[in-house]
Amino acid sequence: MTTTEIVIAVALIVLGTIGASVCAGAEMGLYAINRVKLALRDRAGIRSAKILRGELDRSATTLAVFLLGYNFTSYLAAEGLTTLLREGWGLGNWGVILFSIFVATPVLFVVNDALPKEVFRIRADRLMEPLASTLRAVRVLLTWTGVVPVIRVLTKFVAGLIPGGGASGETEAEVRLSRENIAELLKEGARHGAISESQVGLLDGAMGLRGTTVGDELIPWHRCRVIREDWTRGKVLDYLAAYPTSRLPLVDARGEVLGVVESVKVCIAAAESAASSTTSAWLKNLAGKPVELSPKTGVREALATLIEAGETLAVVRAPVPGGAPAGTRGRVIGIVTVSDLLDPLLESRGEAV
Repeated sequence: MTTTEIVIAVALIVLGTIGASVCAGAEMGLYAINRVKLALRDRAGIRSAKILRGELDRSATTLAVFLLGYNFTSYLAAEGLTTLLREGWGLGNWGVILFSIFVATPVLFVVNDALPKEVFRIRADRLMEPLASTLRAVRVLLTWTGVVPVIRVLTKFVAGLIPGGGASGETEAEVRLSRENIAELLKEGARHGAISESQVGLLDGAMGLRGTTVGDELIPWHRCRVIREDWTRGKVLDYLAAYPTSRLPLVDARGEVLGVVESVKVCIAAAESAASSTTSAWLKNLAGKPVELSPKTGVREALATLIEAGETLAVVRAPVPGGAPAGTRGRVIGIVTVSDLLDPLLESRGEAV
């Protein structure tokens, strides 16, 4: 084996190993890259980010390019190594086979596959952009030469032979994933390290708010703590001491809600008067107009209403029956607080952490 042949064989091994490593790593980077950050960089006018976003939009073609590149470069490395072993070291067929099985294959698996995938998984945002122009050039070359189109046709043909593997006729833009499917995709991203488990919990909880109503989160009226307008100041203070809370509904003798009072203001005002006097007019003056919600109101709309009103507690009334006289109000069925409305989000975050 001449020196030139040795150099060529070594060059094939080196170039094939580098190429296979980049293709394997970039395949992982395709899944792990933060697309939100990439979109922001694209909007900032960064050319490499724009190119990479374009390639990611052709994810099927891009993945085919990576797989083709990995197999082609791996073949170059294997061919160079085989030639060097057989011609340079004088190993026979069995020697080459045994060396490939027990030495070359484990080493190349780590160097060409496992290691670059882990590196790209961790550094996808930093490593993928510099490859954008090269990736586009290779994709265009393989498309013009007919390699990628042929592979895509064969893929569709084989998929059509598999029950349930044919195309549904829907484009990616027409597919509408359910909340459960989106949650699974988020969890898959967390397993790959693209997003954290706590972020998954928050996103899952936020999506859960979409279908949640006030009626799902309210405290039933029979379990609500209230203050009656005919209680003495002493009784009011004793009640607040036994059941400390920031706000409570104020009701009349019939149980009709007159307003909402703040415990702090009640305690301050009570200290200025005799504990034995009645409190009807006094409490009414402290009561603020309650925010009223329907049990069918969505959680996000309810939160917006409370925030706009500057309140943390709302009274929930049942819808007025059809045919009821004008001015009829639905009966009170419970109360709901900002904390109650945020419980689905906070619980998902707690489960994730």
